[in-house]
Order: sequence, then structure tokens, then C-alpha cells
Amino acid sequence: MKILITGGAGFIGSHLVDYFVDNYPQYEVIVLDNMSYAANFDNIKHHLENKRINFILGDVANYSLYSKILPGVNLVIHTAAESHVDNSFFDPWRFVKTNVEGTQLLLQACKEFGIDKIIHFSTDEVYGDTENIAFTEESALNPTNPYSASKAAADMIIASYRKSFNLDISVVRPNNVFGTRQHWEKLIPTCVLHLKQDKKIPIHGNGSNKRSYLYIEDLCKAIDIIRTSGGVNSTFNIGCNFEYKVTDVAKIMCEAAKVDYADNIEFVKDRAYNDTRYLISLAKLAKLGWRAETKLEHCQHLLFDWYYKQRAPFAHGWFKND
Repeated sequence: MKILITGGAGFIGSHLVDYFVDNYPQYEVIVLDNMSYAANFDNIKHHLENKRINFILGDVANYSLYSKILPGVNLVIHTAAESHVDNSFFDPWRFVKTNVEGTQLLLQACKEFGIDKIIHFSTDEVYGDTENIAFTEESALNPTNPYSASKAAADMIIASYRKSFNLDISVVRPNNVFGTRQHWEKLIPTCVLHLKQDKKIPIHGNGSNKRSYLYIEDLCKAIDIIRTSGGVNSTFNIGCNFEYKVTDVAKIMCEAAKVDYADNIEFVKDRAYNDTRYLISLAKLAKLGWRAETKLEHCQHLLFDWYYKQRAPFAHGWFKND
């Protein structure tokens, strides 16, 4: 088995590289990454002496690369994306280029080279905002920001490639994913960074927006089950019932830092169209025997200690959390 993981030096991609290297020593893994601001070579460098791992510096939107990469590949896991919602408001074109055009070019190359299976990472945000309706995989897409719109557009392109070209493409729509290696723009690393610098944690609006937090190792196990048992042209929500307000996350990280929550947060102007809640049905994936097991509280000290030890990129890429 030969696997291509796009965005393999990023947060989710690098953990998937770890998962397949550790659990399937007979597999070959190709890592494709353009090393944009959210990627980190440290995420994968421990694998590079392994002859079964091949790192390719390149962009998913560079079609000419695929003739060198895809021959012999059985499975493509497509995690490469621009993913920070705040950034999508001031440069939506970049999200379209990577998330829409990059996905279409990858699918076209997979069609040309006869790839057996593709797993595409979408997001639960494509369904839009909700208060108490759990969206199923058949629910209409109703994105509310440029990031989720770009992912919904990619989902529509995938639907056409399934029908027009008979490609076997599984689409996964995860909750918020957490773990080590996230870029500092995300909420948990932001909390740690500000506490480390003796700054107050910035919280959009009143911090009441809710998100379910899915642990990266649980996500990797779900991808493996979908790969082996998910069927053809499937779509799966991947999530958990571990739901937190933004203020809850800040409290948990303040607790890990052993500091007072009230003294270490500040409420800042809310971002545009900050969805109240994303709620997805987990029944379909549960039928395959998977469920999330790890809560944020189980990992709060591990996460705080890991991020605290990292040297943050104080001026890097689009990092604009101050």
C-alpha cells in the first residue's frame, strides 16, 4: 500500500503520517506539503530517515507534480487547506486557490492516474450555524464565511467527480480538532501563548459560542475505519459530544497554567458571522464501531506543557492574534 497525504507537514496531516507509519510498517507514505505558514518541518523530520517515507515540497495546485507522485499510489488523503476562518475574511482568494482549485486539480490527477481511493477533509462548518438541529451527512450545505464556503465548493466538485468520473471519494466533516502541533492562530495554542507572555487571552464577543473538540488521535482512528470499512463514495461526520464554549476552553487552559481565569482574559470585538454552534449527527460513523474517547480535560496539562515549550512564531505568515 502506498499513501499520499497532502498537507502532511501540517497539524492533522502530520499526525496521520505518524499514525500510518506506527500502525502499518509495511506501508509507504508520501508527504506533499508546500510548507506554508501553518506547516512545520519539525512535525515530520523524525520520519525522514525512514526509507518508506518520501517528502515532496510542492503545492496541491501544481498539476505538473502529480505525474511524479501519483504512479503506484493506492490511497490519497487530502488534508491540505487554508483553514483559519479569520484569515478568510481578508484574503478569500487564497482560500479559493488552495481549497477549491487545489482540490479540483488533485481530483483530476487522481482520475488520470487511476487512484483507488481518496479521502477528502471537509469540515462541519459547511452545514452552517445551528442552535439545536444536528446535521446529518445528507443535510444541505449552508456556509457562512469564506473558509467554509471554499470547503463547501470543494464538496460540490467532489460530488461531480463521483458521478461524472466514478471516482471513489470519501468526504469527512470533522468537528474542531485539537492536539499538539496546531498553529498559534488556533484557540488552544493562542491561550498558551498569551499566558506564556503574561498577556490576557483574547476572546471574541462574549465567548459563548460553542464548539465540539475532537482529539487528533481519535480522528486518526476514525480515518482508518472509514478507509477500511466506510464503503464507496461515502460521507461521514466525525465528531464527539464534548462541547465547550470559548470561555470554557480558556478556563481549562488557565487551570493548566495554575492562574486565575478572570484575571487572564479580555473580551475583544467579535469577528463577523461568528457562528453560534455546529452540531452534527454521529450516528453513521457510530455504526462502524467508532466513537471519540478523549476529552479536552484529559489532555489539558499535556497540551499546555507542549505548547509552552515551543518557540512561537511571533511574526509569521498570517498570524494576527494580537
